[in-house]
Amino acid sequence: MSKRVLDKIRSHMTEEGQSGIPSDNTRLMDELMQHGIIIPTDTERAIWKITVQIEDWGKDLTCLCLPLNQLWANPQA
Repeated sequence: MSKRVLDKIRSHMTEEGQSGIPSDNTRLMDELMQHGIIIPTDTERAIWKITVQIEDWGKDLTCLCLPLNQLWANPQA
């Protein structure tokens, strides 16, 4: 999931006319962490590894953690 999110972020920034967006996902994650857009793990990595478990079914996912105020202007609403 994290790769898809990074691709969408890059695409959105490009559509908004931003320039200098790193094409390498590792570099993009570093930049987003430096600007507080991605919350790093306890080991200062951008990618969080989670497991969704529902009864006997489980799926491992890679995710990015973003502060709510980065996603919505008023996260309390």
